[in-house]
Amino acid sequence: MLKSKHFVIISKTQSGETSAIFADRNMESGKRIVLTILILVLFTGLVEGTLLLYWRQKVYKATREAEKAIKERMEEEANKENARLTKLNIEESGVVKTLKSGNFNRSYFVHVPKSYNRKTKAPVLFVFHGGGDNAKNIEKYTGFSDISEENDFLVVYPDGYGARWADGRGIAQGDYEGLDEMLFIRNLIKEIKERFAVDENRFYATGFSAGGYLVHKIACEESQSFKAFAAVGAGFPGNLSNSCKPEKARSIMFILGTQDPSYYGWTTPTGVWIYSANETIKKWNELNECGGEMGKEGKEVTLQFYEKCKDGTAVYQFILSGWGHDWHRFPKEENTFDTSKVIMDFFEDEK
Repeated sequence: MLKSKHFVIISKTQSGETSAIFADRNMESGKRIVLTILILVLFTGLVEGTLLLYWRQKVYKATREAEKAIKERMEEEANKENARLTKLNIEESGVVKTLKSGNFNRSYFVHVPKSYNRKTKAPVLFVFHGGGDNAKNIEKYTGFSDISEENDFLVVYPDGYGARWADGRGIAQGDYEGLDEMLFIRNLIKEIKERFAVDENRFYATGFSAGGYLVHKIACEESQSFKAFAAVGAGFPGNLSNSCKPEKARSIMFILGTQDPSYYGWTTPTGVWIYSANETIKKWNELNECGGEMGKEGKEVTLQFYEKCKDGTAVYQFILSGWGHDWHRFPKEENTFDTSKVIMDFFEDEK
């Protein structure tokens, strides 16, 4: 009888006695087989695990190397494209461009400093010429293009429609033809952003005479697009007195000679009152919600200012004794005032 549980063999001897012979050898052999199988299974699993880890590491390394190679190729292509566009931008420096704004064809050009590189976003200065003048002339007598080589600014010189700005005073041809000057400003800003690599938080505007009146209008109606403003030879235009509600408080500077009509205030042929120097700084003191008394420094060149204004802004006004309606860059021996340099330094501080 075979009892599988104990691997016992039952047999009869010659004497008739029953004896049980345990199959020790068979049991030992079976154990060895089982152990061998277990070892093989474990070894196989270990080998497979080692191979899997090895191939995973190989695949990971190959993937990383491929990603690195792709990234390097992309960076190389990006650098080539950056160099191409930078070269194109510099080559177009001073080239007059036409921009369609509403129903009007407008023109402008941009001075691009030699240091310009699209990898570094450049600040932008808009310069508006006086009435009856043009962009090329104001570039010459302000010297902003030369100064921009030191400050790395892009300088934008727009042309007025019919050599004048439709600023609402009723003097320009565009005022009677339905020209929207603020639409042109917005369209111009958009095109500059598309053409160049610019710091959108550092757009500045300055202008002389009629261009200065336009700067007041931009500061009233498009302040959110600029960081700071400077108007030369231009008091606050009375036609804006009730409508001027800047979306953002911005620092602003005025420069006037004591022989300039705007210093005392005057009335245009269309009946618009141009604020005097004192009225202008008081008006912007109100608009920028400044606190405290007006500060005052100097004699030949007097600086009036309010510095405790909304959102950390300030209002400055330089009064030049004996000077008339001009952009002052060739001062007397005792007066080293350089309008363009003062404005650029002001904008550099307003970052």
